[in-house]
Amino acid sequence: MVMAGLDAGTLPRTATWFGAGVTGSRGSLRLEARAVLLSEQTTHLRTPSSAGGDFDLTAAGLTLCQAVRMRSPTLDLCGGLEAGLFRARGFGVTDPSKADPLWLSITPGVVGTWPLGSAFSLRLEASGGIPLKRPGFDLDPYGQVHRASPVTGRLSFGPQLHFR
Repeated sequence: MVMAGLDAGTLPRTATWFGAGVTGSRGSLRLEARAVLLSEQTTHLRTPSSAGGDFDLTAAGLTLCQAVRMRSPTLDLCGGLEAGLFRARGFGVTDPSKADPLWLSITPGVVGTWPLGSAFSLRLEASGGIPLKRPGFDLDPYGQVHRASPVTGRLSFGPQLHFR
């Protein structure tokens, strides 16, 4: 599967993201493995406005889904875990810092799939994130530039190709 969407709460502003993954299913259960990249964002401090940070997230996750509706369109309830690298790079200060802390998040969600033939379907997903590791990024002497929200959200849309 290939996915693209929006993320709210992880980076300083609503972010676009892209991902790819594979799924395997048995009966009404489906296991997904995926990798995602949230596109880089720059944010500036209010004072001085020349200082700030660049942020992005690269992560991978495993998700287990249970079908609650097997007929077309299908509907699944999902839960998983995502781990990744939350990159932050400071600028505009004498000693700009950088950080690459671990990102770890529980990811509940719901997935709808609309088949378009036997080998292809469209997928719409709404998921949340509950970060277990919620890294913050500070610039001395000005303080915090950004910290991920305690709850995040993602919407995605994309095609799925089925191999049987």
